[in-house]
Amino acid sequence: YDLDGVSGVGAIGTDITGRKQIEAELERQKALFEAVFRDVPDVMILADSERNIIMTNPAMARTFGYTTDEILGKNTVIFYPSPDEYEKQGRLRYHLSAGENLEPYIVDYKRKDGEIFPGETVGAPIRGRDGNVFGFIAVIRDITERRKTERDLEQREALLNAIVSHTPTKIHIKDMEGRYTLINKEAEKLFGIAPGEGRGKTSHDLFPKKVANAFMAHDKAVIESGQPTEEEEEFTLEDGVHTFLTVKFPIYDQEGVAGVGAIGTDIT
Repeated sequence: YDLDGVSGVGAIGTDITGRKQIEAELERQKALFEAVFRDVPDVMILADSERNIIMTNPAMARTFGYTTDEILGKNTVIFYPSPDEYEKQGRLRYHLSAGENLEPYIVDYKRKDGEIFPGETVGAPIRGRDGNVFGFIAVIRDITERRKTERDLEQREALLNAIVSHTPTKIHIKDMEGRYTLINKEAEKLFGIAPGEGRGKTSHDLFPKKVANAFMAHDKAVIESGQPTEEEEEFTLEDGVHTFLTVKFPIYDQEGVAGVGAIGTDIT
């Protein structure tokens, strides 16, 4: 402009070749990141120091329900049930910013549809060429099924323990070193020991040498034969000597015989 109005056109040009190269390189790295971790079942997240997501893999859609385009640039607070829950992770963020790896930890996450699920997470800081931390990478594993399996196992174990503990039959289990790993209430009463006292001990810790040797010999025969055996055993109680018919049997794991179980019935 001059005093009479528009008198010409001015132009300022900025060379953005470098920026374009950086953007192109970033796109290339994103594509490489997705390609490398395409088939990884766990969610992989690369974020900056402010926890804004830079890259992720296809597992993001399977686990959280977000597409890559939806989630890029978003803050990881989006994955938490509430801002308060996110703030509880401040200690973890501190370790990352301090350049420390995160040991596996479990926290509740939120999917796009609002469903809450348990996730096991590990993380590691990412350093630049100058050694400073500029971001982090995190791996999140959905452990919903594992949690369900663990709960089912706990319920089955609780049921089994209730049955074993309250049956009037003598029941105990030993490992391959002859240590008791399970002794039910009836067996503890026969052995004359307090609840839990025999766990981790051997027959030689609980009985006279002659008696212990007989028990150990019986265990050895079961382990060597891999077959159940029967034997009569005597225990002295308040009302006199009681005879028990004890069936001992091998307990197997994936590698073979892992111990000896015993069920004894009073046949006095």
